[in-house]
Amino acid sequence: MKTSTIAEMLLAATMIFTGCASPQRGDAYGHEQEFRRQLAKTDLVREHGYGVKDLRFSADYKKALVVFADTDSKARPDLEVVLTADDFGRYQGRVLMQPFHPPQATTPLISIVMPRSK
Repeated sequence: MKTSTIAEMLLAATMIFTGCASPQRGDAYGHEQEFRRQLAKTDLVREHGYGVKDLRFSADYKKALVVFADTDSKARPDLEVVLTADDFGRYQGRVLMQPFHPPQATTPLISIVMPRSK
């Protein structure tokens, strides 16, 4: 009888400690449509003729992989950007290689500002 009570108490304590900790997620969690809306306003989409082909988030929503594809023709390759969340609700990243800029040009920063999660 005593052994089963101790086992139940250990099980309950384990469930309390592991079940109560909520995972920390990035601010884009639950706001994917807003994220896509802001991506549509970036320079790559508005000025360079790219569209968002794919958007994937890491499990904790701290990083987003965005694949931009040429909407006018298939002449230009897809561009991949990894946007990383900071502690201020921003996801930022740069395209490493851009066919529409000279090599010495600074690549534009892609910045998405998400509403703060509560």
